[in-house]
Amino acid sequence: MGCPTSFPVPDSTVVSTLTVTPDTVDSFDRFLTPDGGSFGTPIAFQRVTTTPEPINNLPLVGIGLLGLLVLRTGKQPNSQ
Repeated sequence: MGCPTSFPVPDSTVVSTLTVTPDTVDSFDRFLTPDGGSFGTPIAFQRVTTTPEPINNLPLVGIGLLGLLVLRTGKQPNSQ
């Protein structure tokens, strides 16, 4: 069984195999061509040791709070 595909040859079928271990994720795509041939494409994934965190969001929070303050004080009626 497999999924029909038009790449690399029309009427081909692709069968994907996925292996997950604690350190890696390996994928192998085998293409079955209509003439009975086949070939494979290995795909190797490497674990990222750290996830980049967004730069300090304090300035963005400050701008948001300042905007809320301006909106709030702008809606108050004049006392004159």
